[in-house]
Amino acid sequence: MSGRDAEIVEAVLLLSDLGKPVDFIVNQLGITPAVVRGIIKTGRIPATQKTLFANPAEPQTKKPEPSWERVVQALHK
Repeated sequence: MSGRDAEIVEAVLLLSDLGKPVDFIVNQLGITPAVVRGIIKTGRIPATQKTLFANPAEPQTKKPEPSWERVVQALHK
């Protein structure tokens, strides 16, 4: 664990012991609520899963319309 990680764990545990809510800790330290809850639960920063690509491609939810439908829509306008 790096020096920064150790400081974050110590700060989260200290603020939690002082009775500060998770939202307060998140705002003060700039980490996610899931990380705060993980630190409180385990005493260390939870592992994060790395992804192969930075921005995963969103699945296509809408079926592409054929070109003739666009022509029909343009004619109706």
